[in-house]
Formats: sequence, C-alpha cells, structure tokens
Amino acid sequence: MLFPIQVLPLLWFVVLPSWVGTDATLDDCDIIEFYERMELSYGSKVIGSFGGVEDAEGVLVPTEVEIGNYEVTVRRLDQNFYLVIGTSIVIETNYCMEYAAYGSDAIMMVESNYGYTKGTIIFE
Repeated sequence: MLFPIQVLPLLWFVVLPSWVGTDATLDDCDIIEFYERMELSYGSKVIGSFGGVEDAEGVLVPTEVEIGNYEVTVRRLDQNFYLVIGTSIVIETNYCMEYAAYGSDAIMMVESNYGYTKGTIIFE
C-alpha cells in the first residue's frame, strides 16, 4: 500500500531576542562592508579623494568579522555608516534609512567577508 507524500516548503528563520515582540516592526538593511575605526592624534589631517585637506578624528580601515549572528547596539555616524557600540567596528549599509542617533538594538547577521553584500542588519 502506498502512502501519499506531503512536500512541505523549506522555511528560513532567525531566532530573535526577547525584545522583539509580535507587534514589533523590523527594518532590515544589507551590509556591504565592515571597517575598523582607528583613532588619530589631535591635529591629524586627511586628504580627500578630490585633494581637499580636512581635520580628522579617525579613519575607517576595511576588516573582517567572524561569520555568525550578533545582538548589537548601533549608533549612526553618517548616512549608511553605523558604529557597533562597545567595539571599533563600523558597518556600511546600502540605502539604509534607520536613524539610530542615540543607539538602536539590532541583530547583525554576518554571512560572508567577500562579495557585494556581507550580511544583514535587522533593526527593532
């Protein structure tokens, strides 16, 4: 006797922390690069890509982040640039509209250190 086979769709899911309730609205943004922020001495200058000289507090150097999912708090530095609070890691996003001026809780999903997108950040 043959039994019917039921094919179920493959579901992808992320285990979210307790602060994400059922009524929460989540915003997600692609991560296109990871940087390490390096502080410079007072009075340091940088030369911009068009030759202009400006005062500088620090520079962002490309870096790698271990693959995995992280609960983080981020603060916006500039459009599409977010500092991971408590670290020297800065992430660059693509068309991300999250304001995060004083810090926002998020899940940072690091999927790769190569390619056009390196992961996703999901804001509360």
